[in-house]
Amino acid sequence: MMPRRSALLQLASLAALPAACRTPASGPTPRIPDRTLQLIAVSSPDWPSTTGTLRRFARPNASSPWQPVGPPIPVSLGRHGLRPGRGLWSPTHLSSIPPKQEGDGCSPAGLFSLGTAFGTHPPPGPPLSWPWEQMSAHHAGVDDPASPHYNQIVDQRLTPKDWNSAENMIPASGVYRSGLVVHHNLDNLPSAGSCIFLHIWQHPNHPTAGCTAMTEPNLHSLLRWLSPPAHPLLLQLPHPASSSFPPAGIPLT
Repeated sequence: MMPRRSALLQLASLAALPAACRTPASGPTPRIPDRTLQLIAVSSPDWPSTTGTLRRFARPNASSPWQPVGPPIPVSLGRHGLRPGRGLWSPTHLSSIPPKQEGDGCSPAGLFSLGTAFGTHPPPGPPLSWPWEQMSAHHAGVDDPASPHYNQIVDQRLTPKDWNSAENMIPASGVYRSGLVVHHNLDNLPSAGSCIFLHIWQHPNHPTAGCTAMTEPNLHSLLRWLSPPAHPLLLQLPHPASSSFPPAGIPLT
């Protein structure tokens, strides 16, 4: 396990990233960086859909075609579907669809890098190669746009409280027994959406507050597959937004 303070910074405080990585590109076609050799692709039938399908893809190098990995995985999305998010790329060219906002109940659409995995207990088996942070009753996901710690997971033993609203990182529902941070709104723009994760669902077809959820075994399989040297990304889009994308071998329909 990483030292508590450094792990917390990787999990939530992302201001040290270059500005180009924190400001989303836009336009009809995202670019997958050459260094990315693993891709998680989540698709849904339409913007308001609350369910979708997650598929994994890999390639040995940038000049090779993407190959599917494992079977498709059913997922639950936000209770109001998807809206353009703030990641490496956002489908903001679709002006009729408003961008994701705090409390809108929508999962973010776009291309995103991935943060630290987290939970109350690591998945069973050998240690993950992906960074992992143990959650405790002291951890909170700050969703108060007025707080300087907005869109960050903080250890309240180390951080003076300056927020009026925060998410319990050990909820009674158990959905955060395991999770993975999605790098949405990296510059922590107030009210643009906070604390977006891949996590365990409560049950099939149960929508989330804005995350992407799946069964616990499927999430554990995903976490074990992730490899830091492969620089994996998450691409999340509804079918109407994928007409000019994806690259060869990545089906989103």
